Amino acid sequence: MTTKLHKHLIKDTGIEILIKKVSPLLMREFQSNFQEPKPPTQEVIIGDPNAKSPVVELQENPTHPEYVKALQEHNDNYEKKFQEFLINRGIVIELTEEQKQEIKDLRKDWMEEYGKELPGNDKYAYITNIAIGTKEDYQELIYAVWSRTMPTPEEIEASMKSFQGDVPK
Repeated sequence: MTTKLHKHLIKDTGIEILIKKVSPLLMREFQSNFQEPKPPTQEVIIGDPNAKSPVVELQENPTHPEYVKALQEHNDNYEKKFQEFLINRGIVIELTEEQKQEIKDLRKDWMEEYGKELPGNDKYAYITNIAIGTKEDYQELIYAVWSRTMPTPEEIEASMKSFQGDVPK
């Protein structure tokens, strides 16, 4: 693997993993797959509604209950898929036989308890359901991957200097 890896300790479970940068261009490509729904339009009378020929305009209604519900579903789906994307692309872990067994047992218990499959591949299931022990673990892990993805101020400055040429003053 040519990508630089960084050790990350998930504090509340004590599990150590490796994280790597996720290309901002790949993230942009990912985000382009999730277009927000458009609010419905409605006719709105501008001015005096009793006028002989009132002015009527079509305006978006972002408070329409069906739109609010659709937008919430969109945001929930996006957040879930983004979490999966960051974990699958930004975390490197070679599951041990013991960890694989933990996932197998968890999947079995989940199916017995809820009658449906535990979502995600084994790496995703392990990270989200075993390695991450608390909300703080989750937030720190996502930030660790995200912060590796975004350029540092030093990288930005070095990049800007590399574009400076002989420009007459």
